[in-house]
Parts: sequence; structure tokens; C-alpha cells
Amino acid sequence: MLISPKAGAQTVTNIAVLKGLAPLTILDHSEVGKAALGSNFTVTGGIQTGTISPQ
Repeated sequence: MLISPKAGAQTVTNIAVLKGLAPLTILDHSEVGKAALGSNFTVTGGIQTGTISPQ
């Protein structure tokens, strides 16, 4: 019988990160939230492709 070790994903740090991200999940449920996410993705994508300079 094989016994697996404790799941590494359930560390104190990872749980804190997930708790911090939880409020962001509600952004997709309103028009204002969707607009904010779209704007954020546009800027992030622009920085990654070089069409927008980080300031």
C-alpha cells in the first residue's frame, strides 16, 4: 500500500494567496468588474508585447 505525503499545495503561504485572490473572483459577475478586468488584461498584454511601456 502506498501512502502519499501531505499535499504541497496546502501550505500556509498558498492558502494566504488563495484567500487574497478570492475577492477578485467577484469581478466577473458585474459589468463594472468585467470592464476593470478587460482594462487590466489590455494593459498587461500590451506590456508583454511591447505596445505599452511600463511606467
